[in-house]
This record gives sequence, structure tokens and C-alpha cells, in this order.
Amino acid sequence: MPNHPYTLEQFCENTRATLRQDPGRAGQERVCADFERLLQSPAFVDKYCAPELERKLYRVHTDPELGFEVLVHLNKAARKSPPHDHGESWAIYGQVTRWVDITNYRRIDDGRQPGRADLTPTESFRLEPGQARLFPQGAIHAIDYPDQAVFARVTGRDLDAFHRDMFDLETGTVTRMTPQRAS
Repeated sequence: MPNHPYTLEQFCENTRATLRQDPGRAGQERVCADFERLLQSPAFVDKYCAPELERKLYRVHTDPELGFEVLVHLNKAARKSPPHDHGESWAIYGQVTRWVDITNYRRIDDGRQPGRADLTPTESFRLEPGQARLFPQGAIHAIDYPDQAVFARVTGRDLDAFHRDMFDLETGTVTRMTPQRAS
């Protein structure tokens, strides 16, 4: 990785300034670009993503003013999530080690039948180390990653504070997610 002297603290200051100026899609895209810079920073990776750290989810920053969060997922085992959304929040996924395969979906039903949804895939791609991708509010996606994959996320809000959905492609059912159910 290139040597970028960029810290979590600098990223959070820049994110706060960016979102104050433009909390919409353009601001979120600028945060995503800054997040890629952070993911390529040895200082950040060494401190928050080191192999010797316990394999679990870390909430490394919650902004006291705007509520955005930075989370680091140090995964031990491979996992494939069901399609899910982030409810009332946007999210940015960023890869640190290994990779994550992501599939985006859109609803093809009219949304009028509670607890049911029909989805169709719209895009599949792989995030490699140092890459990040914005998922706007309401985006439905699924992730699939191998053993020992490490990724980080920036979320516009604490995802456990409101309703989020996950979707079963086989049955067409929609269920509420439990806290930190999907990565």
C-alpha cells in the first residue's frame, strides 16, 4: 500500500466538514473518496485492522454531532449475507484485506404486500483492498467474503437504531434484521 499519512481522526474531521456542507449524494461520494484514502493508510490499517486483533466487529468512531459511524469488520470465517438494506441510512463499504463480492438488487414488485418482495440482481462486482463503494439510502445488496477478510464501513447513522430489512430470494419474504445481523 502507498504510504499516505492519513489518520482516522483526519478522516472523521473531513467527513464532518463534508457532510455539514452537503449531506446528500455528492457529499457522500466525497466521503467515499476520502474513505479510500484512509483504507490505503498504513497508520489506519496497522492500528485498526492488524492480524493480531481479535476477529470481531469494532465501532471505531461515532460522530457526536452528525451521528455517522466508522466500523471495522475483522472476519474470521467466510460469510454470505442475504440481500439487505440499511434502512434510513447510507453506507460505504471499504475493503482492507482479501475481497468482498457484492450484488446489488432492485425490487420488481410494487411493495404493497407487507412482508413480501420480489428482487432482481442489477449489478455484481468485487471490492479489492483499498477500494470503497457508496450504497445510498434504500439500496439493497448482498455481500460474500472469504475467511479472514477485513473490511470497514462508514454509515450515516447507527444501523441498530432503526428498522432494516433482509430479503429471502427463494421465498420472497422480508424480515426485520436484528442488530448487526448483516455486515
